[in-house]
Amino acid sequence: MSKTVETVVDQITVSENKIILVRFATITKENGKVVNKKYNYASFAQGDDISDQPEIVQSVCAIVWA
Repeated sequence: MSKTVETVVDQITVSENKIILVRFATITKENGKVVNKKYNYASFAQGDDISDQPEIVQSVCAIVWA
């Protein structure tokens, strides 16, 4: 029985005032089937340090905050 856990960017939303809202999904799979999914959220405003965030989040921030 193989078990894997991965965290992915599940959703990105941009608010009216250019706040970036990110939902991360932590997905647990056993034998290729999803057995659990948990969500964590983060928000970023212009000027926040996003250097440790996934490339897709950095790209969206760069476009919105340009």
